[in-house]
Amino acid sequence: SDIQVPELNHELRIMSYNLMYLTSANAYHDEKFVLDRLDQLIKKANADIYFFQEFPIYHVGWLKKLSGFQCITALNGGRRLLIVALIRLKNGRHNYKIIPYKPLKYERNSILIFYRHKNQIIKITSVHLESGYPYVRTSRFIEYNEFATSYKANIEIRKSQLNEIIKYSPNIIFGDFNFT
Repeated sequence: SDIQVPELNHELRIMSYNLMYLTSANAYHDEKFVLDRLDQLIKKANADIYFFQEFPIYHVGWLKKLSGFQCITALNGGRRLLIVALIRLKNGRHNYKIIPYKPLKYERNSILIFYRHKNQIIKITSVHLESGYPYVRTSRFIEYNEFATSYKANIEIRKSQLNEIIKYSPNIIFGDFNFT
């Protein structure tokens, strides 16, 4: 098999970006515009690994068309969203693991990638932590006790998800931590 743990013999460049469903702050920019800009960014940044959170599943074909990359995807935050790792192919395909987690209604999987450096395995993880129970996304007035209860529950959910990831002893964790 050509799946391996490649030797890291250069400085590793990593970019992590929450694409927020490919939305733009400018209402005139559609998903195609955002994908075109993302394509330009990938070419310009010249990173070894790109981690994306909240990537729409219906655009996974666009990712797979990018030449020179191994594309790893996992469900994350609903039936229509993915967490993505794009790994520049240099010495074959990379070994990886999907770390499963389902705290509430939807899966919040993480991606763990392996490198070798001076006979040591380096583990790099991308995560999009569960945002949890809504307390800010509502237009109604919310009582302090309700807010505090939701806030504390959400912290426990995120801690639990991080504990699942930490079981794999990653050296580096990238992603969207939703600590708001």
